Amino acid sequence: MEDDGCGLLSWLNQVPVVQTVLARDFGGSAITKQNLYEWRIGGFAAWQARRETLAQARELMSEAAELTVATEGKLTDHLATVAAARYASPW
Repeated sequence: MEDDGCGLLSWLNQVPVVQTVLARDFGGSAITKQNLYEWRIGGFAAWQARRETLAQARELMSEAAELTVATEGKLTDHLATVAAARYASPW
């Protein structure tokens, strides 16, 4: 197993939950120095951005469901009326 010089890879690859994930999702392959490097230079930021996007999507879906209930399923009709009135207004 490749090491990073300070034992981080050895330790990380020994953590039981890490071993479980590696076995389940990566065919049991150990985390390498290259993996850590890629995670540090952008992998973590991309993972974090994806998690935030998914959380926002879930929130929007929840809000959309609330709006649908509040407008009795006629949200687009209400929005069309508001838009038409706004654009028809001379102000």
